[in-house]
Amino acid sequence: MTEEIDKKIASLQKEKQLLEAQKTGITKEEFQAYVAVQYSGVTNMFNVGLVSELSDLSRNKIFSIMKNYDTLRKGYGVEEGEKDSHKIGIVNLKGF
Repeated sequence: MTEEIDKKIASLQKEKQLLEAQKTGITKEEFQAYVAVQYSGVTNMFNVGLVSELSDLSRNKIFSIMKNYDTLRKGYGVEEGEKDSHKIGIVNLKGF
């Protein structure tokens, strides 16, 4: 019984994190595009112009991702430090 309750609590917490991520207005695909650039190591993420060019994200979306990064990471299931492209669904970088 306790195990079932713990599973339900974990499920509800995950659902809450997803809803909080969606509330930011950033889709999972947009976040993954940002993370693809981040993990590529091609540029410093504060070089917003190049990040925008590589990810096809607007400057406003990039700033929103930066501001809400932890919420998005938790909600969309990208674990901190997880760089395996098959785990986070990284798309090819534009121009690479």
